Amino acid sequence: MTQRSPAVLYIVPSYPSPSQTFIAREVLELERRGWEVGVAALNPASGSSLDPAAAERTYSLRENRRRVAAAVVWGVLRHPLAAGRGVARACRLVPGDIPMTIRTLRGLVAALAVVRHCRRRSIGHVHAHLGGATATVALLVAAITAGSSRPITYSLTIHGWHEFADEHRNAVAAKVAGASFIACISDFTRSQLMRIAAPEHWDRIAVVRCGLDFEAFESYVATPNDRPTIVIVARLSPEKGHMVLLDAVTELGRRGHSVDVRVVGGGDFEPALRDRVAVGDLEDQVVFLGTSPNEVVRAEVANADVFCLPSFAEGLPVALMEAMALETPVVTTAISGTPELVVDGITGELVAAGRSDLLADRIERLLADPDHRARMVSAAKEVVAAQHDIEQNV
Repeated sequence: MTQRSPAVLYIVPSYPSPSQTFIAREVLELERRGWEVGVAALNPASGSSLDPAAAERTYSLRENRRRVAAAVVWGVLRHPLAAGRGVARACRLVPGDIPMTIRTLRGLVAALAVVRHCRRRSIGHVHAHLGGATATVALLVAAITAGSSRPITYSLTIHGWHEFADEHRNAVAAKVAGASFIACISDFTRSQLMRIAAPEHWDRIAVVRCGLDFEAFESYVATPNDRPTIVIVARLSPEKGHMVLLDAVTELGRRGHSVDVRVVGGGDFEPALRDRVAVGDLEDQVVFLGTSPNEVVRAEVANADVFCLPSFAEGLPVALMEAMALETPVVTTAISGTPELVVDGITGELVAAGRSDLLADRIERLLADPDHRARMVSAAKEVVAAQHDIEQNV
């Protein structure tokens, strides 16, 4: 029998989550390679999963409050010194910031539960995706078990931009200092960690790009649309730039181009977007599809004439990778790590963030020049296959 590799526990915001399919792809590929992978989710599941075993492998802290409470009691009564180390580390993480310290102490509760979960399953390493609450829990897990006969180490995947928006309160430098290694999804993200972290820690920071399973993107065939169709797949949040796209659609109308827009995703910004649609008299052009299963999202993207993501802030969007794999031409903004994938005029169209006029220009160009569009999608598929193959990157 083939010997299994040591187990690892992923700490994530929720699992499964439609906006974080990249985590499920990593988990499945690691298992295919012989690793035993568990998941600890800080919040309940928020959608369907690529992972057929998601329910069995996931320990949801929010949905197991009795077990979490029992873990806290176990930690305090059975291991008071270890719990004390966790409290001390939590209080030192963001000194002088009382609200953040209170949040960190809540993270300590989760960390005690994760430690007990790991002890019961002989797990010696945890990996946190994203550098906020999940990374705080991972750091505290290591602090609680430091000096014991079975210390638990941790590593991180950092995406950006949220981690850097408030890097002091997120204690990013401290999290880097304590980690075994840090995977960054782009060179841009790595550069930002190098800006924050001490130089002696730079050698543990590597670029590991998010990966796709390309077989899952081969069966989608586009059908002609009645009108040119633009699709955007993103959480309905201000930084995703939906408002700029709506303004660009209005500008295209002034130029004599009537286009349809299909908005995939959910979020708190939806009422504001619907108001803008009404003010702009775009009700017959813009459709809100909400959060949708992966198969529906891929079909929407494959069938679109243009994929548009006019974000103000990103790491390196997986939605762009998927659109390029589906051979849909992309228009997006020249921010963060995006130019590492989207080369302007070659693998996609890049514009300055916030410029609806430039966005309209590039959409108009793609719709008017099928030869340019064909060259672009071919080059884009080659680049995304070279940089974002899950089998290579995991």
